[in-house]
Amino acid sequence: MSDKGLSYGFALCAVVAGMAPVALVLKMPMSMIADHFVCWFRSRRSLPPPHMPAHRTTSRFATSMAAVQAGVARQGLLALFAVVVLPAAGCSAWWTKGPIDEPMLQSRQLTMQATYAAQRGDTARAEALLLSAVDVCEGDADARRELAELLWQQERSVEALAMFDEAIDLAPEDHVLLVRRGELLREMGMNGEARRNADHALKLSSNFAPGWLLRARVAREFGNSPDAVHFYQRALDIVPEDTTVLQELAELQLNLAMAGGPEARTRLQMALASSQKLLEVVPPDTLPAERFAFHGVVCRELKRYEDAASMFGLACQRTPDNADLWYQLADCNQLAGNFNEARFAATRALRLNSAHPLAPRFAALVRPNAMGPERLARPGDTPTSGTNFR
Repeated sequence: MSDKGLSYGFALCAVVAGMAPVALVLKMPMSMIADHFVCWFRSRRSLPPPHMPAHRTTSRFATSMAAVQAGVARQGLLALFAVVVLPAAGCSAWWTKGPIDEPMLQSRQLTMQATYAAQRGDTARAEALLLSAVDVCEGDADARRELAELLWQQERSVEALAMFDEAIDLAPEDHVLLVRRGELLREMGMNGEARRNADHALKLSSNFAPGWLLRARVAREFGNSPDAVHFYQRALDIVPEDTTVLQELAELQLNLAMAGGPEARTRLQMALASSQKLLEVVPPDTLPAERFAFHGVVCRELKRYEDAASMFGLACQRTPDNADLWYQLADCNQLAGNFNEARFAATRALRLNSAHPLAPRFAALVRPNAMGPERLARPGDTPTSGTNFR
């Protein structure tokens, strides 16, 4: 028998062993659980979607075999979920001979059902299920964590903080939980307590990038920009392509450069490097207009006007009704000497918002007799809108 045949045989055996306990523990439709787990596995391993054969071929036999293999793989993954994932979540008691921790088992079941309800957008049912999970088991920190996150999403910060406190009392060495609580505290303006949470989490796990990110954010709140830059760099050493860290570091470097000083140009170059890295790691079709506009601002400050115009042009394509972006595009094209392009952008900008602060500067540019650069205002006559990227 081939290796594939053996693997399918083992998968089928695992299905027989795993389906019954899963149904007993979760009391949820097995097709629903299997679909979620298979979708996750495909996203991690680039498996073909369920409606497509595993291999594109004109052979009817190969196509049917691919469908059979996909089905067997689906059941095998479900069995893997039963044998590996559930025990890790606290459900190992179903195959042991020892006493079953019934409250914990019931709490985990309710938490999983709440997660599914939240994914469907039914936050009221998700909250009710999580409250039941908290009531059922006094020692389940995960249920309290999930409830805290749900309350936080609903902007019920005080209630969320209380749930985080209960969870940390049960799991005081959980560095992830400490950082999440710290982020909530920072949003609530309690930066000193947020910093203590971050420091404690980093003592437990010094390679936890969200801990360094929280530390950087708190440093910015305290006005300590040099430390914030250092903490952002520590986070990037761990996750060099994290888009959130790259974005916030680039914005901080630009703000420091705009404040002037002998290191202004160096700061600009560092902001440009972070912004360029962000453009490279994120698919272009998913980038919002703000990312292109930010890169355009940095390029303009470095006097790279052609690059700046290109970036603002991409931003205008994303949001064609944003008058400010059209004014910025007109400004960069004017500075680059692209007067026809500047006139076109200014025309669009004035049509969208003739009361914009930059409107007087470009009004002469769109007049019928304004045919050349002699009709343009000097670039320094009216400053461009100085956005402070926070």
